[in-house]
Amino acid sequence: MEQKISKNMASLAYKNKKAKDLAIELVELPKPFLHVNKSQISESKGLLVHCVHSHLNTLIDLYGIKDSLLLYFDENKQFTGAISVNKKARQVYQVLVQQRYVLLVQGNISSFTSQLSEIQYL
Repeated sequence: MEQKISKNMASLAYKNKKAKDLAIELVELPKPFLHVNKSQISESKGLLVHCVHSHLNTLIDLYGIKDSLLLYFDENKQFTGAISVNKKARQVYQVLVQQRYVLLVQGNISSFTSQLSEIQYL
């Protein structure tokens, strides 16, 4: 099974704030490894990874990615956490995740995570 990619919009729901819409590329990942290409994310476009494989962990390779965030969501699309990649990863830079949904975006961590509650994609 190959990874399935589609273009969509995602709505990031915030507590006590207006939802933020973001263009995304949705990747349904049938295997526990993903190499992210720097052209896949920007400030106006995110990469939403839906892990559809049966493994517990997914390894995400971020070589060459800079100033980006990984936002984690559980199987119910509820926000569970985030990490940031502050500088360009010039060496091997990999993240092991257990969440079923991971959204990669460029930007400031506080602008995306302040009172973030869930993600919905259209």
